[in-house]
Amino acid sequence: MTRTTLTFGPPDVIVERRPDGALLARSPHPLGAYPRAVTDWLDQGAGVAEYRVFLAEREGEKHWRMVTYGAAHQMARSIAQGLIDRGLSVERPVAILSGNSVDHALVGLGAMIAGVPYAPV
Repeated sequence: MTRTTLTFGPPDVIVERRPDGALLARSPHPLGAYPRAVTDWLDQGAGVAEYRVFLAEREGEKHWRMVTYGAAHQMARSIAQGLIDRGLSVERPVAILSGNSVDHALVGLGAMIAGVPYAPV
């Protein structure tokens, strides 16, 4: 199993105190490379860890519904195409009427891939 280790930047900060009482804090270090979009993480995960669990939720008392990076990648792209086929766009956004769930996450990812704004309700 491949494990991902999170690394954090140096903890030092520059604090600017403004006359109005505001405090501005920033790192003195330049920002490193980062993904263009959240969905880039899904693409990367599907490419290097296709069978690793990406999303999971309880189903009943003892069972879990688990979706791998590869499956989530495929489902989110299918959802994106479905949204496009239905004429959804920047002018026609999506409201997700759902609680926190795997399906909610997949619809949100599909909307991001399609470039369709969405709002969880």
